[in-house]
Amino acid sequence: MNKSHSQQSDSEKLQFSGFISPTFSNVNSLTYQKPSEGIPLYSFNVDRRRLGIPSAASDWIGEKSESEFESKFESEFESKFESEFETEFESEFGSFGRTSIPNSGWRPRGVLVQHLEEHRSTVNEIAVSSDNSFFATASDDSTVKIWDSKKLEKEILLKSKLTYHVEGNRALCVAIVQNSSQVVVGSCNGFIHMFSVDNYSGNELKCNTKEGAVINLLNCHVDNHSIMYSTQNCGIHLWDIRSNSNNWSLKSNLDEGYILSLASGTCSNWFVSGSSRGVITLWDLRFLLPVNSWKYFHECPIEKICHFIPSINASLTSTTKPLVYVAAGCNEVSLWNAENGTCHQVLRTFNYEGDAEMSHTALAESSSKANSQSDERRKINRKYRVDELNEPPRHYRLPGIRTLLSLPGGDLLTGGTDLKIRRWDHYSPERSYCVCGPNLKGVGNDFFYKTESSSGVEVVQETKRHPFATKLTQKAILAAAATDSGGCHRDSIVSLASVKLNQRLLLSSGRDGAIKVWK
Repeated sequence: MNKSHSQQSDSEKLQFSGFISPTFSNVNSLTYQKPSEGIPLYSFNVDRRRLGIPSAASDWIGEKSESEFESKFESEFESKFESEFETEFESEFGSFGRTSIPNSGWRPRGVLVQHLEEHRSTVNEIAVSSDNSFFATASDDSTVKIWDSKKLEKEILLKSKLTYHVEGNRALCVAIVQNSSQVVVGSCNGFIHMFSVDNYSGNELKCNTKEGAVINLLNCHVDNHSIMYSTQNCGIHLWDIRSNSNNWSLKSNLDEGYILSLASGTCSNWFVSGSSRGVITLWDLRFLLPVNSWKYFHECPIEKICHFIPSINASLTSTTKPLVYVAAGCNEVSLWNAENGTCHQVLRTFNYEGDAEMSHTALAESSSKANSQSDERRKINRKYRVDELNEPPRHYRLPGIRTLLSLPGGDLLTGGTDLKIRRWDHYSPERSYCVCGPNLKGVGNDFFYKTESSSGVEVVQETKRHPFATKLTQKAILAAAATDSGGCHRDSIVSLASVKLNQRLLLSSGRDGAIKVWK
């Protein structure tokens, strides 16, 4: 198969639901080169001494043939990797990670356990500590609150154990340093705050990024003392909390907008960024260079990206591939292989307002036409819109998914503007369901999930069994939520997390300022 034919095939696969063919980035004159067959570009880093493998191959091989050596190496490496992989899964996701194989795993029922409402404005993000002992919430009310996870099932009216004030600035994001009690907060004035829950009174640290608002924080898998963050002025940095300095800094293209979301895999070789103008980029952490980049249609913001977590029974190659879920566009999430920009699956929620905002059919245009329109838009508006963060507000864009929570085995939890939390089953899409949400006109969860194929891509569509007599608006959904007996959110859901106690609990937060705990 020649190169042109291969590119044509990729283009055909992406001509659905507003997606356009990927284009390889030429930033910094980088030329993308496809890896050799059978050798993944983003493979797991092997510490030979840690695995008990002699440093010199000749010490091990002796008089054995090279093929025998390779067979022994692969067998011992895979067995030890799987053991370490299971341990890592269990420490991060709890014991349910061991049973996260297709058609099984954690399935929250949507029973409300706690309703926490100390915040007075949007709760932008929830972060849970590595040992699940506490979690932090960052809000537009200029505070970060610390909650004791162990009391979630014991106290009826749970109060926060600590409140950190961000000096009158909105707390946009929060992260907890791995295996520690240190909380890192990103604010809208460009400062990064850090404090310790164990020693709050004397361990506060502030760092001025001088690049506008800190949009996103991400724990880095390279070590336990670094936090990756993105800024309003298109910067991506790795901050060493021990030295209070940046280990490295990257700059994305100004015309592509600021970085709204970051995601990385456990192999520490790559991370993926999504911008406010719909650009998704795969970065190589070893060389700090962009490897691949492609663009969503109509420059729709990349609301959220999260790493696809395979089953522990998956092959070594599949666990190291840069597979990511991307929330963008109108009411949908898609699964991408960031290495080559191909889409594998699309998850679409029911659109209560029909085709009012965006027609999927109208967006299925050719790659050349889409690129041409994009170029024309760039010529008209060359000035970088520094006020994008505030105008329009981040959660008033196209209706759709605003937050993702990836589960081991490839399954996914989503929340968004329709106030619903859904659990998507990757291997058996028909088993997907709505965890919680407003009861609309007494029909409850009158939905099913059907699977179709569009240009070779699996599309999972949420469909209503009995159509509504009249078209529902966002105003009607909010009105239904105000009287919902199940205690759903009353405005857009913007963050999801989970905490493992005697049982695993789901945490959600929204623009209504509430934090809800579900089982």
